[in-house]
Amino acid sequence: MSGSQPKRSKQAIENARQLAERYALEAEEYPEERGEALLDAADQWEQAGEPDRAYAIYDQLIAEDLGEDSQFARRSKAGLLYEEGRRAESDTELEILRRSNPMPGPAYMTGELLESQGRFKEALVWFEVAIGVVDATEFGGFDAGTLIASPEYNGRVRIRRALGMPEDELDRAVVRKREEFAELFDRFQEETGQARRREDPIYLFAAFVRADVQRAIAGGLVHADGIGGADSGADAYCRRVERYWRSRSKEAEACRLRVHPATVGGLLAFAEDGGLDPVDADTRAAHARQNVDAGNTVAWPPERNGLCWCGTGRKYKKCCGRPGT
Repeated sequence: MSGSQPKRSKQAIENARQLAERYALEAEEYPEERGEALLDAADQWEQAGEPDRAYAIYDQLIAEDLGEDSQFARRSKAGLLYEEGRRAESDTELEILRRSNPMPGPAYMTGELLESQGRFKEALVWFEVAIGVVDATEFGGFDAGTLIASPEYNGRVRIRRALGMPEDELDRAVVRKREEFAELFDRFQEETGQARRREDPIYLFAAFVRADVQRAIAGGLVHADGIGGADSGADAYCRRVERYWRSRSKEAEACRLRVHPATVGGLLAFAEDGGLDPVDADTRAAHARQNVDAGNTVAWPPERNGLCWCGTGRKYKKCCGRPGT
């Protein structure tokens, strides 16, 4: 590994090896989660200082052409190559990824990688690929939930500022919605007597409880381009939601995350009372904000032995918090 890698204790290295082996076993035990489990295993082999084992997993996933998981593997391989001082090879992997119609998740992570390398112009391109629209004038109405919950929008604002670019319509919308949410949480904290520090922000997410996912999908309330996706059942939906929340948690370690476990009935009633369209993303965002005011949110992640946020009544560690999720 390159000299930029932090030194790790023998215990930390051993822990990483054990986790890598455990994730590899979970890839066999839970074939529907195989790609994600192997990505976790490769990451731990990196942490253990055994890059060759990580490369082997990344190459395996890339060869199997597993869609998003394969794209994540290629992006992770590019990151590891860069850390080892092999920039030309890293750039080759990113160019292959660019030509493969990258999905939002891998595109965003690539933008973060290039941002960490100080390659801001290239990072901006990848953040805009993740958003799906480069020309900010194409945004007519802004989806409040998307602007707040999707890190690629904040990444775009951050990079444009670093490049000294003037704010455009999309930048202003992102900043405005972020400030609105911050004010909302400030008021909520004051009303509940829970003071918070300005430097310790809170992020709000909403997801349907597991029992309502199929109904939400059937009713068009889960969009295919949302973090939960709309092309499979409750298990896949909850996995994607968890994975997205974990990525946000890693992105902003100082932030606290709160979740609104939404029900279809609650959303439909809210929409009916206000004469709103329940399918509209802004309606869902307004519904979530109302539940913040009512205190109907839970801290995420829950304690390992606490109840899972998804409403099953099971412990988090045995449900959505199970390793490999």
